[in-house]
Amino acid sequence: MLKFSTLVKATPRNIVENTRTVRWQRLVKAWTSVDEKGRMFRGALIHSKATTVPRLIQLRLYGTKGATLFEHSAWTHCSCEYFLYYLEVALAARGSSSIITSNGEYPGIRNPSLRPHVCKHIYGAVPLIARIKAWPYIPPRKN
Repeated sequence: MLKFSTLVKATPRNIVENTRTVRWQRLVKAWTSVDEKGRMFRGALIHSKATTVPRLIQLRLYGTKGATLFEHSAWTHCSCEYFLYYLEVALAARGSSSIITSNGEYPGIRNPSLRPHVCKHIYGAVPLIARIKAWPYIPPRKN
């Protein structure tokens, strides 16, 4: 799993510049819980409005309690097409996402080097994520 700082720093310049088209973002929910492997994480669900279609961003931050936002290992997912075609498989290969919306095929044309980074919606949500003060604990569901 990659550090959140690694993903943000590796984001190409054109994606960073396109972040200005993200109009507003709203924190839907923030929580602390345990994943299926028993690891504690901080989670956030963010609603982002781009110029055309709203997007849903999911984020899990794994790390020690006193660590800053960028020192955490991150699991991310966004509902945008860029994430689907360029990033989902590349990040899933490194444990920083999961195959949720794509078919899991290698992105030979869009991202053949499997370069990990984030989409404009996740990049634009960094200031919002940094401002989250309270991460209430929500116990995992038992199946």
